[in-house]
Amino acid sequence: MKRSWTKEYLEILLRGNDPREFIKEKLPKHLFKYCNFQDKNHLDNLRNSIGYLSPADKFNDPYDSRLYASREITKDGRIFDLNNVSDFFQEKIKVASFSASCIEKSLLMWGHYAHYHKGFCIKYDTQEILKLENILLPVIYDDKQFDLTNDRIKLKIEEKSDINILITGLIKYLQWEYEEEWRLIQMDKSDNTGITFEIPKPKAIYLGTKIRPENKIEIAKIAIEKQIPVCQMSFAETGKYELEKKEIKIEELKKLVEIWENTHKHVSSCGK
Repeated sequence: MKRSWTKEYLEILLRGNDPREFIKEKLPKHLFKYCNFQDKNHLDNLRNSIGYLSPADKFNDPYDSRLYASREITKDGRIFDLNNVSDFFQEKIKVASFSASCIEKSLLMWGHYAHYHKGFCIKYDTQEILKLENILLPVIYDDKQFDLTNDRIKLKIEEKSDINILITGLIKYLQWEYEEEWRLIQMDKSDNTGITFEIPKPKAIYLGTKIRPENKIEIAKIAIEKQIPVCQMSFAETGKYELEKKEIKIEELKKLVEIWENTHKHVSSCGK
């Protein structure tokens, strides 16, 4: 979904003003985190109510948050080596990504980030995310990189959270627009590792259409313990490329876990 207010939002950032008042009415009611079981941290983070700010140089797009200047940048009479500065920047900017893309219509998100629909998706209340320490901002999609030599900004590499330099961490190539991404973002010069933080309780967990039974049980156990609603996604037989969800009641989840554990306990005892 194209964001018609992107230019006005960018102008606010360029002026160095706080954009939160402007984006308040643009905030989606919910934000989604698409996850997979290939990365065990995804399940562990859900289990432990942990969020993760990842260094930009670990993203699947190697050009995400990469600096660009159309002419030389000098500071105190010295010319910046933009390649070195860019590598430094990608290591030090830390991001937690969320999507506003509707789970029923986001087949690409399910395919790319939830291991071909075998993973899961977590729904969060946006107002709860806003209470976290880091600022939540929408990504800007463009076919051009942000030019650091823009006369309206000043390059302040040494500052920890200068909003002008963070603009680069908010601009992505236009073809990623389907993600409808919102980012918790900060600069952290300590090292190039990620940062964990306590994240609010999810509003719901959605299971991919191709989730494996053993992974479904793992999610069920977490959902039962934390009292989180769970929905199973399936392909909607409507003639359109879209999904539909069906809630699995807590009692049904408990029954699934009980049957699974009894079955595997029997199999295990037979194998002895």
